Order: sequence, then C-alpha cells, then structure tokens
Amino acid sequence: RGVGAKSVASIWEDASFTRGVCAGIPQYSSTFGMEILSTHEVPVSPTIEDLEPVAVQLADENPDVVVTCVYDAGCAEWVKTMRKQNWSPKAQVFTVCVGMRSFEDEVQSDAEYMMGVSPWDASLPIQDVVTGWSAKDFATLFLKYTSRVATYHAASAAAALGITIQAIERANSTNTSLIQKELQSGLFTTLYGDISFDANGQSEAASLLLQYDTNRNVQTVFPEPQRSKEIFYPMPSWGLRDCLNLAPCMRGGGICQENGTCMCSSIS
Repeated sequence: RGVGAKSVASIWEDASFTRGVCAGIPQYSSTFGMEILSTHEVPVSPTIEDLEPVAVQLADENPDVVVTCVYDAGCAEWVKTMRKQNWSPKAQVFTVCVGMRSFEDEVQSDAEYMMGVSPWDASLPIQDVVTGWSAKDFATLFLKYTSRVATYHAASAAAALGITIQAIERANSTNTSLIQKELQSGLFTTLYGDISFDANGQSEAASLLLQYDTNRNVQTVFPEPQRSKEIFYPMPSWGLRDCLNLAPCMRGGGICQENGTCMCSSIS
C-alpha cells in the first residue's frame, strides 16, 4: 500500500490447496484497502491456452497486483502467457516457484522481478545462535552434503533442533515440563528466523515475501527487518525488460523507455 498498489486480481488452480491459499485474498485486500478487480479459477496444471483468456481480461482491467495460486508447472505457463499478451501487472506474486530451479530454467530472464511467498529462504539475513550458521551457510552446507537445493522443509527441521537445544539450555534441565514452559514463552533465534509460538503451539513467524533481482537471485524483501534487499515495484514492462537485457541501447548511450524503445541521450 505504501508504494501505491490499489487493486488486485487472483488466479487459482482447481485444487484444494491452491483454492484455499487464494481464499485469503478478500480479507487481506479489505485490510489494506485494495480493490479486487476479478478472480479466476483455471484447470489443474493449466496451459497457455487455459490461461490466455484470463490474461486478455487482466490486460483490460490492468490490476496493480496479480496473485497466482498454482503449482510449479502453472507458474511458467502464466509467465509465458503474460509475455505472449505483452502485459504484466506492477507486481506478480506466486504461491510457489520462486527459488525453484525448474521455474528459473523454464522462463530464464523473465523470472526477474517475480515475487513469491515462503516460510524461509537462503537470503534471510539472520544467524543461528546454536550453530552460528546464517541461512546461506545452511543452504551451502545442505547442497554440499546432499547435492540438493535446501528448501524450507530442511531448514525448518534444522531450526527445530536449534530451538530444542536453546529451550533445554534455558531450562537448565531435560525435564519435559520445564522445556515446554520455555518453548511456550521464549523467542528463539535460528537460521529459520526469530521463532516464537502461540497458545496453540503454532509458530508466529511471518511468511517471507521473496523477489528475484536482476541477476535472478532470490532476495527477501518483506518483512522489512528481515529483508536482504528492497522491493522492486513496479516491475518493468516486457518491452523495457527486453530493451535493458537484450538491446545495445544503454551501451550506446541511450535510455530505455517503458514501452521498450530506446531514446538517444544526445544527437551529434
């Protein structure tokens, strides 16, 4: 809201998880004073053909933000569909895909500026008090020993061990009742973030808003105290992206315009 987003549209796959995630949009839109322009349900694993009518409508409505609740295959298809229609919102938010190698390989530089939500990312600027590892350190070690990219599932398991150790040390006991009291009342700094628990034992940690930068590296952009880089909003049009990434405009002293044309900085 602080940077001007006033309207939103949503797209979800016809599946319980994706439908449930997008179901929260009306509440959050009301909280932040955003107008919902349209909502769209598409088939499971939607293709460009399934998504094209949605893109045509959204290009006409031109919402500031589009939230797309899909699985990994749908992310790339939606990016390709927006590119085909030569339209994009000021912010594109996915429920998954940001940080996934398969998505990055599929859309290449078109991943730049795309946003996503996750409980954890290696860009999170925090240090675990037990191991001394940062989130990036953990991701590097996990890749070294497993040959797999660390996801929030692995990071949360590592953090659970760290939280348990901290609770035992604070209780100065292995008595489970004393440890439980520490878990109920404490704040634990881990490679997963600063973790505390509510009355039901659920983590109170906020989800992270992630965004690809212009080098296609994932950055944490929200919450602000945990961000590794400032949010980039609004994201550029496809024409401007192509001018910046593909054309020799700026190398020749020109300036790329929003519509993708190159304006000469001077005429000799």
